[in-house]
Amino acid sequence: MHSGDLHHSVNSITTATHDTTNVAVYEGDWVWLKKFEEGHFKEVKQSTSKIFTKMKDLRNENINPFLGFFTDCDMFAVVTEHCSRGSLQDLLRNDDVKLEWMFKSSLLLDLIKGMKYLHHREFPHGRLKSRNCVVDGRFVLKITDYGFNELLESQKSPKNLVPPEDQFWTAPEFLRDVENSRKGTYKGDVYSFAIILQEVVVRGLPYCMLGLTPAEIIRKVKKPPPMCRPTVAPDQAPLECIQLMKQCWSEQPDRRPAFDEIFDQVRNPHLSPWLSAASLIEG
Repeated sequence: MHSGDLHHSVNSITTATHDTTNVAVYEGDWVWLKKFEEGHFKEVKQSTSKIFTKMKDLRNENINPFLGFFTDCDMFAVVTEHCSRGSLQDLLRNDDVKLEWMFKSSLLLDLIKGMKYLHHREFPHGRLKSRNCVVDGRFVLKITDYGFNELLESQKSPKNLVPPEDQFWTAPEFLRDVENSRKGTYKGDVYSFAIILQEVVVRGLPYCMLGLTPAEIIRKVKKPPPMCRPTVAPDQAPLECIQLMKQCWSEQPDRRPAFDEIFDQVRNPHLSPWLSAASLIEG
């Protein structure tokens, strides 16, 4: 990679095949390729280069680092570090991994810290979901896919139809406003966090307890009343956790707490005993 290059281009990368894998080797290390659809990057616009620079400047333990971009023939991909444990979604689905509450708390705290950092850098995510949180060999959670929507907008990429099961994490205000669905907001990210919180707490897919199809769920979330949200039983998580979850997926964006507030709450053992032990380990 040429670190001084305007585009942060990665030009010495090896993949198995362009069509079958997102994992590659760069300078002896495994990396992850986030591929764009063919034709979106015939040329890199100046505005796109600025986004790359912004992404490159992010430095935080809970942000998966952007290494550069790779282009070859018809393929274009953002290159990030490869995390050996896969995504948070993969981890939750892996029955061989035992997830005690302390472990869950540690992962959630990593997520909160990463999002707090992103928002401090004036960087709304816009596509936060369990699949876009990756876990490294030390079980540290890192946020990835940040900046992706901005890159799509910058390159004037057409908006494709998103399947209902990929919209579970999308805040209702964006489900109703498809034209602006790529324009991430801080409050929209908080809503997405609430859905991830439900996934971690029940160790199941979003809305898995409702017995509805993805299309039915999205239709109900989009058009209240009544408000449609996942349900979490009192014995599945501490009361403070469930209360926070409900705050974060509030129908009104201005009622959702900022990640600064969420972080302060989970670091305070009096306000939030459910995460206090994990935060003491981190601190």
